[in-house]
Amino acid sequence: MLAILSIATSISYAQDKNLQLKFSDSISIYSEKAYKRNKGNTFEAIGNVVIISSKDTLYGEKASIDLKSGAVQIEGNVRVISPGLNIYGSSIDFNFNTNKLEIKNARVITEDFNLVANSLKKVGPKKFEANQAQFTTCRDCAESWSLFGQEIFIELDNYVQVHHAIARIKGISVLYFPYIILPIKTERESGLLFPTFSAVLSQGLTFEQPIYWNLDVDKDMTITPRLLGDRGYGLDYEYRQAFDQNSWIEFNDRSIIDSIYLPGKTNWDTSGSQYFRNFTFLESHMQFSKNFNSHFAGGWPRDLDMLSDFDDYMQNYSPDGNSGLYGFLDYRGDNYTMNIEGAYTRNNAISDPLALDEEFVQILPSVNFSTKAYNLIGKDRSILQKALVGIDATMTKFSQVDKNDDFGIRNATRLDARPYMDLHLFDIGAAHFKMNYTFDSQFYRLNNQDDDYFSKYANVFQTSASFTMSKVFGEANVKKIQRQNISSKNIDQELIGNLPELDKNESLDYELVYKNSYKHSQEFKFLHHFTSSSEEIGNGRFKDQITSPSGWFDYEDALKEDIAKLGINDIRTQIPVLNTFEFRWNNTLVKKSVNSTLYQINKRKYDYKKIGYFNVSQGYILSDNSTRRNFKNRLTRLYVDMGYTLQDFNFGLRDYYFHTDSNHKLEFNVEKKFTRLSLLSSYSYNSIDDSKLKTIRVGGQFRPFDAIGFSALQEYDLNAENNIKKIYQVDYMPDNNCWILNLKFRENVVNTRYSFNFVFNFGSDDFANYKENYFSFNRI
Repeated sequence: MLAILSIATSISYAQDKNLQLKFSDSISIYSEKAYKRNKGNTFEAIGNVVIISSKDTLYGEKASIDLKSGAVQIEGNVRVISPGLNIYGSSIDFNFNTNKLEIKNARVITEDFNLVANSLKKVGPKKFEANQAQFTTCRDCAESWSLFGQEIFIELDNYVQVHHAIARIKGISVLYFPYIILPIKTERESGLLFPTFSAVLSQGLTFEQPIYWNLDVDKDMTITPRLLGDRGYGLDYEYRQAFDQNSWIEFNDRSIIDSIYLPGKTNWDTSGSQYFRNFTFLESHMQFSKNFNSHFAGGWPRDLDMLSDFDDYMQNYSPDGNSGLYGFLDYRGDNYTMNIEGAYTRNNAISDPLALDEEFVQILPSVNFSTKAYNLIGKDRSILQKALVGIDATMTKFSQVDKNDDFGIRNATRLDARPYMDLHLFDIGAAHFKMNYTFDSQFYRLNNQDDDYFSKYANVFQTSASFTMSKVFGEANVKKIQRQNISSKNIDQELIGNLPELDKNESLDYELVYKNSYKHSQEFKFLHHFTSSSEEIGNGRFKDQITSPSGWFDYEDALKEDIAKLGINDIRTQIPVLNTFEFRWNNTLVKKSVNSTLYQINKRKYDYKKIGYFNVSQGYILSDNSTRRNFKNRLTRLYVDMGYTLQDFNFGLRDYYFHTDSNHKLEFNVEKKFTRLSLLSSYSYNSIDDSKLKTIRVGGQFRPFDAIGFSALQEYDLNAENNIKKIYQVDYMPDNNCWILNLKFRENVVNTRYSFNFVFNFGSDDFANYKENYFSFNRI
């Protein structure tokens, strides 16, 4: 508004006769009166003085100009208006020749920040230097939070640098920073980031001060010194570099001088010594060409107890609780794909936190090769439409450093080769009939064995017949509904100003009403799984070893004729392939809606969203090598998978039910959002064999007012009757939209942690998303 006012004022002065002095085409002086003194060397303007200099406009009540040096002094209710910037003060010192400008008792107002300073100097086109100044990104709430600095350097659309800064909240000084830099642009700059605080009951207060270093446009790093209360002190280090849009590397390290921890120690008392602990993680992705890329990731803690002592940090780099090295090279051609991958994993389930389990079987490496599916027929026809052939193959080397074979043969190279053929026998309307044949074979080279060879194979067939049907409810369209006429009598006659122009659609005598349609699709599918000619050849000791899961490298070692009766959780959820009939019933509900934005352009853009599904699968074993006789024992697991999503409601259920022993492997979750409240609950149950897993997860988020929110999330083990995780959180979000105060309590089986943190609004998307997506449990 002020920028518009300055333009209007300039035009007004140009049209009247208050122009008192014109230095050049870019500098003009307007006032009510003007005088010349000192033999014409000094020019004084009095009353509503306006000086236009290039893109800047200066205002005041009195101005004195030295015509020789170009020095100008303006007094009385002064202000400077530049593009995107308004400055108020008590006096202005300006020079026409050097364009230097200084304002006493200045107050700066922009769309991005406020600044109050004893003096403010303009030292460049967009650069300012302030002394004894107070800075805040809150435009209308300077006392909400601010930084006071002895010297503040400002570069518009760039950064604010504060030297000897004191952070103030509600006028109270809380923190001192020798130097801090704050963004008022999107590019990066080195400097101190805001510190964080947390507290663990058994360890004391933790303080972290991140230091950001912008090394170059393609690389940066963050160094974070940490004070860990009774535990000691440490340092976090992050380095990031981008080689191009698809190639990058990231290095992370946490090092700690620990005064509490010693290997095998079970209490939180100080140990009397300082023990060095660290965790290093490296990740890199390289895109050498559109067909060839690589990825590497690896993390290695000095002691395994770091996974639990610092789980809030470690879960970012080992979310599954594992540590080790992993990498792959991948090439994708037009007719085939090939990759090589390997992993050297540290066994975390050992008692000695410093030991490396040399009996742990590693995969070093695995080579995968797959061809595309080639069509042998090549012409579309009603019968035998396609005959697709291809092969999938994997060669894997299993290695155990310790050659101890108490648990069987553990050093071997295995080749999995699966040539296949897919026959599309016919597709007539909604009916489809297909057949798949796979030659499932494994070849082993057993290291350090007299009889070093073993192989097995099976001919696996899958025949399917399916029928699909669907029905559409309603029609997705846009209709015009006539509006009632708006009488001018309803308009307030005392309205000040003019009514804003209406949008084009709003000015019409109709409004657009959008309607959705829904499509329900069903698929009835009948499958027959059959395995023939299964045979094993070679080392008899290894054959005996793989008849039970404890002797496997992985489930690919299982003999096909035994896989249905082994009772392994992951295997039992699959349909046995020996000789089994399976029925599937799949249901999908899809919503079709008109895209309200794109409809205005092309009149026919639609959005599709799956909002519901219900799938059932049940198998029946026709025959196998067991003594199954009755109907119940021949039934495989019953699989039910259902879900429903609609705006503020989400529901999901997945269950495997085993008829023979009435066991379940079930997962259930539901989430419901209200205007001020969001609720979440989930339940996991596994009663198979010795699993006996039964956990419940509940949470809630309540925001009674815009300024405050409460969150709670708890995961509980019903069998062990103890908490797995508990989180309570309070967020204070002032209406000024300047900062957020976060208080959190977090408890797990290892420790209890308190933390508090300020989130400041520097214009980033993270701050806006924090408030807009408050009802998201991923935020907790």
